[in-house]
Amino acid sequence: MAPLLFLLLISISISSSSSQTLIESVTTKVDVTGYCNSWRLAVENGNLVNWGETPEICVDYVKEYISSGQFDSDIEIVVQNAISFLGYEFMWHDGTDSWFFDIDETLVWGGLGTRASKEFLELLGADKSPKAIEPMLKLWKALLDKDYKIFLISERPEPLRNATVNELTAAGYYDWFRLYLRQENEMTKNLIQYKTEKREELDNFGYILRGALADQWNDMKGYPMALRSIKVPNPMYYME
Repeated sequence: MAPLLFLLLISISISSSSSQTLIESVTTKVDVTGYCNSWRLAVENGNLVNWGETPEICVDYVKEYISSGQFDSDIEIVVQNAISFLGYEFMWHDGTDSWFFDIDETLVWGGLGTRASKEFLELLGADKSPKAIEPMLKLWKALLDKDYKIFLISERPEPLRNATVNELTAAGYYDWFRLYLRQENEMTKNLIQYKTEKREELDNFGYILRGALADQWNDMKGYPMALRSIKVPNPMYYME
């Protein structure tokens, strides 16, 4: 297992073909657990790209990760670190300090834009209706208490605006400054291009991008970047 772990950790990008070769070499339950531990670490580090959905060999592993409470614990740590970051005294306090969020699998599970499978959503309690990711509500309140402008940049299409507002409000989110959804002429843009353009727009308006939080690295790549980019774990799917 050591060579497998070494390969997964040092790769800048692991192709789908090489991942398949590694999967084919897994033969025992110990191998499966070790492989899936390494696979998830590579995913969260951003070393594994274009992987689509959870590989079949790791579906049970991810289900255990969710049901054991480890997923919740990992998200809690992410939020605690984000709140700690807010303690630094670097704000301008002139209304330009801002933070942006993705929505699906960042603020809510099982929302209108989710790509998670039903079996994962059932374990998250979000298979029948969207559910707030509870630790995010603490971060949200902390941001508002410090007078941050909160921007939501979602890949959802514009026609879902009213439904998105209702979904977020029902989940406990309020007082965001602006909600960006994809316009008709933006539907063919990849995630990096679309979200980079929106951050550039905020930058041009004079907002200081202090922080970003999303479940995909591609939500936060590209210039201008936030001073602090924080990823929420998501071993359920990858978006380009």
